[in-house]
Amino acid sequence: MYAYFNGNGEGLARYEKDLFYSIDKSYDLYHLFFLLLLDVKEYAEQRTELAKNKRVPTEKDLNPNLKFIENRVIKQLTSTNRLYKYIDEKKLSWIDHPELIKKTKFIFKLINLPKFHSNNDHLMEQLFEIESGIYSIDQNQNLHNLSIPSTLLLEKYKDKLFEFGHVFYVAGAVTDSMLKLLKIQSKIDETLIIVKDFTRIFASPEIFNSYIKAGGNIQLLHKNKLIAICINPTSPSGYNLDSFELCKQLQKELNIPVYDIKKTF
Repeated sequence: MYAYFNGNGEGLARYEKDLFYSIDKSYDLYHLFFLLLLDVKEYAEQRTELAKNKRVPTEKDLNPNLKFIENRVIKQLTSTNRLYKYIDEKKLSWIDHPELIKKTKFIFKLINLPKFHSNNDHLMEQLFEIESGIYSIDQNQNLHNLSIPSTLLLEKYKDKLFEFGHVFYVAGAVTDSMLKLLKIQSKIDETLIIVKDFTRIFASPEIFNSYIKAGGNIQLLHKNKLIAICINPTSPSGYNLDSFELCKQLQKELNIPVYDIKKTF
């Protein structure tokens, strides 16, 4: 009514159209609120499973509070086909495509990190056999165990970290704390981290990129050959993303074939 009486004399049909559009969007929001509950439940379930699978889970990890996950209202929403049907038809989602593409692009970048090469066969054999710890490789390509059990303890052992140079083999996880520590060193441009494969890199995109930008280097002992990316546009909760748009944007950003597994296979 306000828009009608304060408008520029546009026809009633225009305002009626705007009114129905607003009502339609309000109805979308109504369904999105329910969808948010399901997404949070899904996230809570994932966190619970991850906690149970810790190397040393606590009593709380093994016996978590499941009041939210097993909430009767949420369970009823999960079994409501009308909700999923509306969400699918309207292509509603709390998942942000740009953010999803950004994360995928970062993983793509990690997979395509350069492979570490050495003419020293003995060194390569040693690296392939190492299962844990942090090692340093000196100028003569000799391997030194720094006796640092984890990158999480670098702050405690940082005085011995550069004893043999700035080339490191990390058998475990490369974390933000390690990259932050190395990034501020004066010889960052001589710093090389070697990891077994890209799955060992647990750094955030921001810290990883700042380390690389500062002059640091990371290489892979095992390099995977990525020939395509497959997406599943249907979430465990049952709603669908816009498959065509997601595939198109990913393919544009990564310049690699992207397939919807539900349509291709």
